[in-house]
Amino acid sequence: MTPQPAFKHRLRRLRAALAAAIAATIATFPSLEAIAIRLGRAAARRSHRLAGLYWFVQEDLLARLRLGGERFRPVHVHGCRLQLDITDATGRMPYFYATPYEAAVTDAIVTALQPGDVFLDVGANIGYFTVLAAQVVGAGGLVIAFEPHGGARAMLETIVLRNGMTSRVEIVPLALADAAGEAVLFEDEGISMHSTIEPALSPMRHVAALRPGFSVGLTTLDDWMASRPGLAQRVRCVKIDVEGAEARVLAGMPRLLAEPRLTIVCETTTGGAADRSLGTAGFHRERLEAGAESYGNFLYVRP
Repeated sequence: MTPQPAFKHRLRRLRAALAAAIAATIATFPSLEAIAIRLGRAAARRSHRLAGLYWFVQEDLLARLRLGGERFRPVHVHGCRLQLDITDATGRMPYFYATPYEAAVTDAIVTALQPGDVFLDVGANIGYFTVLAAQVVGAGGLVIAFEPHGGARAMLETIVLRNGMTSRVEIVPLALADAAGEAVLFEDEGISMHSTIEPALSPMRHVAALRPGFSVGLTTLDDWMASRPGLAQRVRCVKIDVEGAEARVLAGMPRLLAEPRLTIVCETTTGGAADRSLGTAGFHRERLEAGAESYGNFLYVRP
């Protein structure tokens, strides 16, 4: 090993040892956690190296919490006080950096909703957007969270309960598609957000090990809404993030898409089937994230 790589290797080892020592101290004396976060945020703004150290302190601390400990912490997102699991990215970013998870998507959803509205979370996963929207729509509003993955749904139920939102949130254990029936849910071991009924179209298909999981029930959104008279007129925002099956979801909701005040937040590809479907329905696309990539989160509104 040449001198320069050897020096860098020693620095990495020193950083890892220091991060582990800091994390162990925080774990032993939990009252130090808030102080460490304030110092860490300030240090991260001043130095790239200190930002790296702060990140590795978090990694060590979160590994300890995953083995056993209280994972939930109070965080503030757009003035809403939430209880989130900080071992997940949705809780980690607001807790350690005071930055919302997927900030542009968060902003779009919060902006679209008012008290009393209905929000549809299609592909709710563990429930960050679900509980945030439930806070925004208030006691007179409603959030419908569609999540077919059993493990993610169990965590979703826990987060809804921990946030005291059971009266505002309805959890539906179905996948939305273009027709009723059943489908195999493909899974990436340990990462529920990658699960999909369309593995060949998944944006993660080249990097994730998607394997057949279990069979899940399918319904169309229009069919599901038909059993809830008057609800469609109250829906103001729909978030669709179903790992490649977005076009099938949209194909099953033409009646809802005709609602005049509807806003759609969709993770998709420009020029793809979902994007074309929304364009045909009269929606204008706005990029939510910086960059020129064709794939990402987009806001769809009517001009």
